[in-house]
Amino acid sequence: MIEGMRGRTILVILFFAMSLIYLLPNFVNLPKGYPLNQKKLNYGLDIQGGAHLVYGVDVKGVMHERIERLARAITQELTEKKVEATAVPNADKSAVIISVKNEADRGAVTTHINEAYSTTLQVISNSGTNVEVRYFDAVLTEYSQQVIGQAIEVIRNRVDEFGVAEPVIAAQGRDRILVQLPGITDPARAKELINKTAKLDFRIVDTTLT
Repeated sequence: MIEGMRGRTILVILFFAMSLIYLLPNFVNLPKGYPLNQKKLNYGLDIQGGAHLVYGVDVKGVMHERIERLARAITQELTEKKVEATAVPNADKSAVIISVKNEADRGAVTTHINEAYSTTLQVISNSGTNVEVRYFDAVLTEYSQQVIGQAIEVIRNRVDEFGVAEPVIAAQGRDRILVQLPGITDPARAKELINKTAKLDFRIVDTTLT
């Protein structure tokens, strides 16, 4: 029995010794030749603090802009087909109303929509001199997810400048993004960088000097 207790004691001591050796990089800087674990544990916000941010994404605003671009595109496409029609967003910018002058043009509009937008648009009203179309629900969901995904990618690229180990950047609900930055020492700077509006400039290049 004594030998059994001694064996268990040795095993417990060995276990704690190996645990200490494994966790040692979290407490001191070790040389590159250290034979075991070199990776430190990444503590969360509850242990080392940091920044906890929740951002709202203007998905509806982006979809409104998409509807406006769609209306302009449809108008141009019909004009190129010699169809007298004008497409404009409806009042809440959830659909596009295409106005025509006669029944023949209305038929040409529905034919164009069915041919060019069969997988994205549906005709919800087709009477008189107006044809109303809107995106399929599945397409709207896909576009919304794309908007959220693009926003997450932008935030991730900006967070990378801080060198934060394993930040949490994830969608939360339909139009929110959760951002957790463990260990960050300047939350105000992080907010400033993430909130910065992206700007894209187009400049004319003078090729005569080359």
